[in-house]
Amino acid sequence: MPGAVRVSDLQLLNLSDALLAGTNNPAAIVIAAHRVAQQGVREPAKRKIGKWELTRRLYERGYSKEDILKLYRLIDWLIRLPEELAVVFRRELMEYEDQLHMPYITSIERLGRQEGRREGAVATGQRAVLDALNIRFGSVPASLRERLETVRDEVRLRALLHAAIRVGSIDEFVHAL
Repeated sequence: MPGAVRVSDLQLLNLSDALLAGTNNPAAIVIAAHRVAQQGVREPAKRKIGKWELTRRLYERGYSKEDILKLYRLIDWLIRLPEELAVVFRRELMEYEDQLHMPYITSIERLGRQEGRREGAVATGQRAVLDALNIRFGSVPASLRERLETVRDEVRLRALLHAAIRVGSIDEFVHAL
């Protein structure tokens, strides 16, 4: 659950409670985002936890929609996540916003959410096919991974997952691809 950040996780990130506690100063959020980015350079999971905590604080502190978007863009720029974690983060953020019943989602933002969900479904489909191939045949050649990453159609990815489960060899799968 996105909001289920444990205190130990925050301590690992070394976020300063004194810096963030009780202040609505946007500079404190920016400084904390910079610290998360620096401390989590080699640990994407910690960056994700820190990014989530900072993003959640934007909503809890009562910032305006405009301020949330501006600060989030900066947080997003400072705290980069690998694609798989970024997809999970976006999904968790959408769920969180839905729980809050955010009243100010525009139609353009709604379309962006739908696109984000589609991207997440495509990434999940690609990962499922690769996982099936890895389980059945061991490591998957990089060239095959690259070809699979070009498949953006969910129906096609489902068919490829079925093929990955049924084929007798990687070569048969390449032929199905």
